[in-house]
Amino acid sequence: MKTAPVLECPHCHSRFSKDDLEKYCSNCFSCTGCEIYECPTCRKLIEVRPVGKPMRGRPALDDDAGRAGG
Repeated sequence: MKTAPVLECPHCHSRFSKDDLEKYCSNCFSCTGCEIYECPTCRKLIEVRPVGKPMRGRPALDDDAGRAGG
């Protein structure tokens, strides 16, 4: 069984399994393929793959991929 990578928050230096983090999605008008998580300790963003140029032809995100409630 493959284990998820461990990410460290650059702000508070807490460490988490990638599977335990909530993915942050700002619901861009066009998906840029970024990979950003919210640190459960300090609530700041952990940017794994920064926001880039919009990806043409990429399907819209479904509700599961977006941030819950917001």
